Amino acid sequence: MIDVTDLPDGTRIIWSPIPKKRRGAFLTQVLGEILVTVGLILLLFVGYKMLQDNVVADQQTKLSQKQPSLNFVELDKVSKLADIFAKMYVPRFGSDWTRLIAEGTRRHPVLNEIGVGH
Repeated sequence: MIDVTDLPDGTRIIWSPIPKKRRGAFLTQVLGEILVTVGLILLLFVGYKMLQDNVVADQQTKLSQKQPSLNFVELDKVSKLADIFAKMYVPRFGSDWTRLIAEGTRRHPVLNEIGVGH
């Protein structure tokens, strides 16, 4: 239904009808807003987890840089107790980090006094 208005100066105004909103458009708009909100929440959660992981990794790095104060026995003291066949160097743990390797995996004397068993 088109509404027409004639003004006194001879101008004619034609009013077009206002279309009614469809039901599907409203549902699509609501669904779009929900999806954007959920996406932002997930993005914030991922950022939080990355920040938390960086903090934990930094703490672990600081802990791993400290040298352990393990008191292992020297080679000449335990050579009578087990068959020691190697000495292990791990440069990443420090230039003076070494451990003896003995045959067997018994607690005494291999693991408790010597340190590494085979």
